Amino acid sequence: MRQLDRPHNRPCATLAKENFSFAHGWRPGMTWPEYLAMLERTRRGVDLPADRVRATFLVADVKGVIVGRASIRHTLNDQLRHLGGHIGYAVLPEHRRRGYGKAWELHQTGTTPQAGSS
Repeated sequence: MRQLDRPHNRPCATLAKENFSFAHGWRPGMTWPEYLAMLERTRRGVDLPADRVRATFLVADVKGVIVGRASIRHTLNDQLRHLGGHIGYAVLPEHRRRGYGKAWELHQTGTTPQAGSS
């Protein structure tokens, strides 16, 4: 898992077909540097909208191909306590049933408390 560093249109479009936002917080018209800056503010918990919490957005790639993404929320609000929780992830359809989601879940469960979760 790593932080996002360059545009990846195919994963965004693929998951959008399933009504699943791959790129959290991205808005039409937003430049890539603006999006990366927004992700960094979210990771640091700076200037967040009232309904957002501090979180780290990661992508997973296998041999240079993005196969999915994860959002690690370092705190929870009332909504996330009931739906969502600390970890949210998505595996692109063509990469499902290969164990990626389970592997990320196990990995993130082990690292989330070290990242300052509450």
